Parts: sequence; structure tokens; C-alpha cells
Amino acid sequence: RRFLTIRSEAQTRPTAPLLAEVMLEFSRVCDSSIAEFADYPTRSLRTLEEALAADDGQTELVLRFDMALTADTDAFSLDPAALRAAWQPGCKVLILNFPTNPTGGIADRAKLEAIAAFAVEKDLLVASDEIYSELTYDGDHVSIASLPGMRERTVFLHGFSKAFAMTGFRIGYACGPAAVIDGMLKVHQYAIMCAPIVSQEAAVEALRNGRDAMLHMRDKYRERRDFIVRRLNELGLPCHLPRAAFYAFPRVDGTGLDSMAFAQGLLRDQKVAIVPGTAFGQAGAGFCRASFSTSFERIHEAMERIGRHLDGLRSR
Repeated sequence: RRFLTIRSEAQTRPTAPLLAEVMLEFSRVCDSSIAEFADYPTRSLRTLEEALAADDGQTELVLRFDMALTADTDAFSLDPAALRAAWQPGCKVLILNFPTNPTGGIADRAKLEAIAAFAVEKDLLVASDEIYSELTYDGDHVSIASLPGMRERTVFLHGFSKAFAMTGFRIGYACGPAAVIDGMLKVHQYAIMCAPIVSQEAAVEALRNGRDAMLHMRDKYRERRDFIVRRLNELGLPCHLPRAAFYAFPRVDGTGLDSMAFAQGLLRDQKVAIVPGTAFGQAGAGFCRASFSTSFERIHEAMERIGRHLDGLRSR
């Protein structure tokens, strides 16, 4: 099978819909799949699962979201042994999102090599969403598609929203085996023809001249990450140090509230918006996501307000 980039006229889709297209194509040959954590694509994939369940019964896709595969004690890095234990006969697809939204988790080369070897052993297809790869703070990002035996079985998903702060341009791309890409195009060409020319031109400009700005932005994110994680821990909300992306993922269940109740109370009391972990699936229960992709001043103010909110909870 050849490995090629998705055709230029179809390089115009945000990454999340591309993932749905990948799964629609994979669903023709698969019985089930494993996702490594309840991460950002979860909602799109559950919508896909519901759609397939409502069809004529010809296609069945069982999506498994296993809490045990990642944990905050290991900075939400995927454990190859846990992946092997989660696999069941009939499972043909592995969905990876490293670096991960909402946890900032990554998988280092050693773990990815073990995961890749397992994928080859079980003949798994892999969908790898790596849109936060440039925003890796500790070490270098490694794509599973670059490892031996993975090029021909991996669909690599990426875009411009994160590294180049181009969220509103809605432009991404997929690379993978020609047979899979051709199948995706059958869905893609009727869902969206192409992104506006201005988005395509902006993406070209980012690739040609945006790297220095991206590296500067990454350095600033690292400073904000270090501050917000330190303050959350000082406030009594245990938080691991995310190794990539721009999210802190503190544990909030020590307050006696679940994720939703804590987030809603903070919004009402102090006008600070965070996302309950359950928005990303039940594996996120007990956590909340706090983005630090804003100014240092606003993050500092938010931490002060969270402190006041916690003081109020403790005084009740």
C-alpha cells in the first residue's frame, strides 16, 4: 500500500471531522476499537457510534474508552501493558491523541515503540491525532507513524489551529495509506469541498514563515504552565505537570464536589470558566480542565479567584 498525503483539494477540513471520516472508513473492516483516554475526540466518536447503531445493521462499531489505560500518577501517558490487557479479539483500530487534550499527556519513544510493536502484532489500524505536537515542552515529539511497521497502517491527523493559533481558519490535513485516504475522500467530497482560499493561503504562510513565532509562543506557554500548575497545587487542587498542549487538568473531587458541580459553582461565584472533566467522558470524572492559552495576567487573576472560591467552600 502506498503512503501519501490527502489530495490538495481535500486538505481543508478541521482535524475532528477528519477523525470522523477516518472512523467511517475504518468501520467497514472493523468490529471494535480502543481509545486511550476520554479525550477531545470522544464526543465526535460517540456521535459516530450512535449514527452507526441507527443504520441498517450492516455495520457495527464498538468504541471502548478505558479509564485504566492512562492515569494522573503517570501524567496520563499510555501504558503499553494496559493497552495489551484492554485489547480483545475483533478489535482492529487504535485511536491515539498525543499530545492529549485535556490532560497534556504524551507518549515517549520507548512507549510508542512498544505500542507500535503491539499494533503490528495484532494487525491494528491506527488513527493518530497529533495536532498539539509542536507544543511539546519536555523532550521531542515522536509520531507513531514514523516507527517501523507503522507507516502503512497509520492515518496521521494534524492541523494549524494549535501550533499557529489559527483555530478560526478551520484547516487540517490527513496522511495515510492510499486505500484509506481514497475511502475518506468519498465521504469528504460530499461533506465539504474545500476551505476558503484565505485559509489555505494563511496555512501556506504559517508553514513558510511561522516557525519562529510558534517557538516563541511555546516558550510563553511553558512559563504559564509552570505557574498555573504550581498555583493549583498550592491551592489544594492536585495537578500533574502536563508535558504538552495548553491545559492543566487538576483533580477537584477533594472539595467534595463532582466535576460539573465544581465548575458550575466556580462560574457562578467567581466568573471563572473551566471545563468539567466529564465533558471528555467518564474517565475525566473528578477532574476539570483549565486552559492557559491566555495572558499571564488573566491566569494570575483566575488563580486568585479560584483561591477565594475554595476558601468559601471550606468555610461552609
